[in-house]
Amino acid sequence: MMELAPQLSTSLPKAPQRDHLKASKKLKVSAGLMACAIFATMNIGLLFVYQVRNLMSSDAKNLACATGSFSALTCLHDMPLLMWAIQNSYERILDSGLHEIIPGSPPEVVLLGSSIMQLPTWFADKGDILPDQAYYYFRSASLEKKCATKRGILNLACPLTYASDVARIVEDRLSGTRKPDVIVYGIAPRDLFDNSVGEPNKSQFFAYLAKRSDYLGNSDSYFSNVFDGAYNLILQGLFIYQKRNELIELAKMTGKEILRRNKPVEPAPVTMDIKRNLDEYRAHYENLNVDALNRQLKFLEALLATCERRQIRVILISMPLTNENKALLAKQLYPTFNQKLSTLANIYHQKLFQPEDRDFESADFMDSVHLNARGSKKFIAQLVPLIRHELSLSHQQ
Repeated sequence: MMELAPQLSTSLPKAPQRDHLKASKKLKVSAGLMACAIFATMNIGLLFVYQVRNLMSSDAKNLACATGSFSALTCLHDMPLLMWAIQNSYERILDSGLHEIIPGSPPEVVLLGSSIMQLPTWFADKGDILPDQAYYYFRSASLEKKCATKRGILNLACPLTYASDVARIVEDRLSGTRKPDVIVYGIAPRDLFDNSVGEPNKSQFFAYLAKRSDYLGNSDSYFSNVFDGAYNLILQGLFIYQKRNELIELAKMTGKEILRRNKPVEPAPVTMDIKRNLDEYRAHYENLNVDALNRQLKFLEALLATCERRQIRVILISMPLTNENKALLAKQLYPTFNQKLSTLANIYHQKLFQPEDRDFESADFMDSVHLNARGSKKFIAQLVPLIRHELSLSHQQ
């Protein structure tokens, strides 16, 4: 009997210890569930607000759209600006450009394409200086003055756009009361095939421009199979995860503003170096994916068909490139590219313009594809009679 007492005394405290572990486990589970519920609520709320961002406006957002600059601290109490700010930098540029279109009074001419179409209007008007604000310069004083347009010319070209992106912009954003009379689409081989991107859904703009049907019902245009489309649609629902990099960057900007560590950067004149981006384009052009090329050609065809149906005149331009850049393309690929453009333009009764090689020389480029101020002025001069002619035909319709 004397031996049992110590045994009982040592075993009795174990019961409350087990209760404590169970309570701790329940608390952790409850806390985890609460955290998941809070995350899900925030995710759904932000996703909903983001989906209707085009209906939201504020003075701060309008100013950001016009200049490309904004205060991160203002985002904390200005929801429209916050939704604009958490787009990636390419989406911001396109969003700001689209913001310039006033329903019922759209510009007579819209320029479309990638940066090789976007930058010439800046360089022709401002010279060889390329600040961040250049990407938010949506007008062309040179073209508007010489073409004498009543409602102006809007440059909606944006870096890294592909034919699939441009087709979606035309289909959804340049319709009805936003329809221009003439579209000028400057296109280059990279806009149809890019080894570093591959499928159209990998574009920087896909999530911004896509409809729900593009993930499922129209998935064969954007995805290899319907399962990829469904998977990407689920990922888009994880809004906070998808926007993690933008949210982190916004948090860093907020911290720097609080600490006053944002230092302005003085833009410098662009230096000319034909070899500057040859390695980049070598990666773009290698291992041509024929399926990807054919998909982008279908988007280009859909764009031209949409414009013909809506009676929008199109000037399709095979953009000037340096000989060094064209030498990176597989043999006969550049002539084939131009032949495809010619065929599609003829089918849909649209204008194709192919500048002669002798029109531009190395001194007209800042790198292997982008025109500098000198080349841009030449390019703008070539555009003027083309636009004036197409506008006259449009007014006769």
